[in-house]
Amino acid sequence: MIPFESHYFLGKEQTESIGKCTDFNLIYKEELAGELKAYRHKESLSISSNQKYIIFALKELIIDFYQGVEKVKSCHLYNNDTIVLEKVAKRYQLLLIGQERAEIPIAVVASVV
Repeated sequence: MIPFESHYFLGKEQTESIGKCTDFNLIYKEELAGELKAYRHKESLSISSNQKYIIFALKELIIDFYQGVEKVKSCHLYNNDTIVLEKVAKRYQLLLIGQERAEIPIAVVASVV
């Protein structure tokens, strides 16, 4: 697998990692749907009230929360910090801004609905 490529499998299946790596696992009930995705500097995502989001910072970053074109709040995460967003009352567009402007991912976002 290439770095940050997703591999989906049933929990009863056996899987293993070979070599130096960090695994990110998203485990959820069969009746739910989930996604695990890596984000780079200045990538954005939309969040809504019916989903739960877990954002894990791979690098120091700022998350800007927008409603339309208006920035309504910001959140600063450091390397290895995690934030959980659930029961969000409104729809937001999140902009992830890395402190280092490299092309490598700065966060991994898991969502479950």
